[in-house]
Amino acid sequence: MQYLDFVERLRHCQCLQPMELGNYRDGYGADFAREFVSASYSDLTPAPKVQHSTPCFEVRYASGSDYSGGTIERANYNVLVDEYGDLPGVVQLWGGHGTFSVAIVASRELWRHDRAEELLEALEGLDNYPLLDEDELCEVEAEAEAEAWSDWIASDFARALPTQHGDDIEDDDLKALYRAACDAGNVYVEFETGGAAYIDVDKVAKHVDRKALAVALRKARQTA
Repeated sequence: MQYLDFVERLRHCQCLQPMELGNYRDGYGADFAREFVSASYSDLTPAPKVQHSTPCFEVRYASGSDYSGGTIERANYNVLVDEYGDLPGVVQLWGGHGTFSVAIVASRELWRHDRAEELLEALEGLDNYPLLDEDELCEVEAEAEAEAWSDWIASDFARALPTQHGDDIEDDDLKALYRAACDAGNVYVEFETGGAAYIDVDKVAKHVDRKALAVALRKARQTA
């Protein structure tokens, strides 16, 4: 594959947005290819119609923040960074409010890399299905739910239970009640913009098994 063919394939990827990387738009040499692996998202600007520097692209389906994107974008970002982050020209972008993204700089160093074709195929695949790895998405969503459980779901669910002593139930027992009630009521976590997990704990609490709740409360009193 010739270098211009490599660049042309990148240009045809619908998941890629042509951009420029701020102060680095005057060109990318060998030092860049070896050392420049991250940059501020604020350095990223729309590319001009006539681009004189090394072509650069932002991966649309691998960017987000606390207020944009979601678990799919985070999963794609993780895969690109974990699998291809050591390739010259794959740049991690960061910014305020949890902003994250990935830029692909079409340097000749990247073109010459023995995994350039693999990266190209992964990016081209995003045009057909906007997710690189189902397992990574499951892991991202599990982490988001676990964080939400620690931050607010556990305490809110305990207070929503039909008892004044929900806060006394041990965490493992509370989580077991929660999981069973979710299944019984077919109520599950949803993931909002920004990747945060949300669930209606009041709706979940309505499906708690009363016998299981009584057992959990009895255990809590015995261990108090």
